[in-house]
Amino acid sequence: MNTLEAQRCRLQEELALAEKELEELLRTPNPNKTMVNFYSDLLVRNRELIRMIDTHLSQSSHWITDRANSIAKLADGVA
Repeated sequence: MNTLEAQRCRLQEELALAEKELEELLRTPNPNKTMVNFYSDLLVRNRELIRMIDTHLSQSSHWITDRANSIAKLADGVA
């Protein structure tokens, strides 16, 4: 697992915990609006970071595949 994949896993864990804590907070009779805003912002931030990491990992994967295909074509031409 590379650094970005590890970061993504950590963010997913934080996201799940924040979702649970926000749900618990919203079940209280009079939820603190500051805390609701904090958790809402945290959820948006973590989801955006995960999306950005996924995009980057996808682009990296395509680049690696393209490079491997190019190398294979070169090797076929040499053989």
